[in-house]
Amino acid sequence: MKKLLSFGFVLVILSGCYTAFGQDQLLDELTITPPSFHNSHYNNLNALLGASIEYPAMARKCGIQGTELIRFAISPSGEIEDITVCNSVSREIDEAVISVLLFTNGKWQPGTIDGEPTTMVREVNIAFVLHSFENMVKKGKDYLLQANNLMYIREKPQRALHLYNKAATCLPKNTCVLIARSLCLAKLGRKAEAEKDMERLKLLAVKGNSITAPHNGAIASNDRLMTDLVVMAK
Repeated sequence: MKKLLSFGFVLVILSGCYTAFGQDQLLDELTITPPSFHNSHYNNLNALLGASIEYPAMARKCGIQGTELIRFAISPSGEIEDITVCNSVSREIDEAVISVLLFTNGKWQPGTIDGEPTTMVREVNIAFVLHSFENMVKKGKDYLLQANNLMYIREKPQRALHLYNKAATCLPKNTCVLIARSLCLAKLGRKAEAEKDMERLKLLAVKGNSITAPHNGAIASNDRLMTDLVVMAK
C-alpha cells in the first residue's frame, strides 16, 4: 500500500510539472540567442574547459568520482554571476571547475531575447571518471537499487538517503534518482531539500535545457545550454 501511495504521489507531481511548462509554449515564438564564449585561443567554453581542467590529485587518490554540475548566469554586459554548485563531487573538483569559469569573466557574448541582451543561465556538466564512464553509470544505478531496498523493503530511510546521495553524485540528471531521493527526504521531514529536487525535475522536464531571464522568470527550451565533458583520471 505504501508503495502504491508513493508512486501515485510521484505521478501527481510530474503531471503538475508538465502542465506548468505547457503554459510557457508562447515562449517558442521568441527569438532566443544563448550566451557564447570565445577568445583568440578557444572557440567555445567546451574547448576551454577540456584544455584547462585536470582531475584533482586528492580526489583521484581518494577514489572520488562523479558528475559535477554548476550553474551560473551571464549578464547583459558579459559578466559571469551567481555561480552555484548544483551537484558537488568534492571540494577540490568544485574549486577546479569554478577557477576556470572565473577566467571567462567579462569575455562572454551575452544572450539575447528578440535582440535585447538579457541575463541568462547556463550549466556545465562535467563527469570526473576514474575508470570508464560506463562503470561510473553502473555504480550510480547500483547505489539507486541498494537505496530503494533500504527505503521500501527494510524501511530505513536515513541509510537509504546516504546511497541516494551517492547515486546523485554519479547521475545528477537521472529522473529516477531525483524522484527517489525527493521521496526519501520528504519521509525524513526534510521538505525544503525534497522540494529542491522537485524543482530540478521541473527544469529537466523542459526539452534540452533552460534559459532563464531572472527579470521576468521566463523559461525557454534550448539545446545549446549544457556543456558535457568527461575528465578521465590519468
